[in-house]
Amino acid sequence: MRKILLCVALSFMVLSIHAETKTATGTGYWDAITWSPAGQPQSGDDIVIPDGITVIINDSAKTVRSIDVQNDGANDNPGTLKNNYALTVTGASSTNSTVSGKLEVNNLLVFTESNLSVGSDGIIPSLLVNNLCLRLLQLRLQIQVL
Repeated sequence: MRKILLCVALSFMVLSIHAETKTATGTGYWDAITWSPAGQPQSGDDIVIPDGITVIINDSAKTVRSIDVQNDGANDNPGTLKNNYALTVTGASSTNSTVSGKLEVNNLLVFTESNLSVGSDGIIPSLLVNNLCLRLLQLRLQIQVL
């Protein structure tokens, strides 16, 4: 029994070690821009899109742990995420996603085990919502206007 518990504990530690926060450092397509630290975000990663940066999902569906689309409010150029392909935010019950910038939903958008908070400057334009599907899996989805 101890060996099983040890294996389970080590599995969780390994999963948490591989999760990173990836920050977009330039505007462009998801697969072509520079991420810091280097490499495209993976399914266990948190992504940050800073003020003034636009990231477009252009080539295939993506899965991440959380999103943080930022807006410092100092100009009319907020961080922007456009999902031209499906985006799944898997999260964990303790992981929140935040949109203070702009989220253009042009394809399937799925949140599982993650909260979505929309800041007072956050924009999710209704004219750009073509196929929005917020699907609840195993948890709640909270959309809050802060």
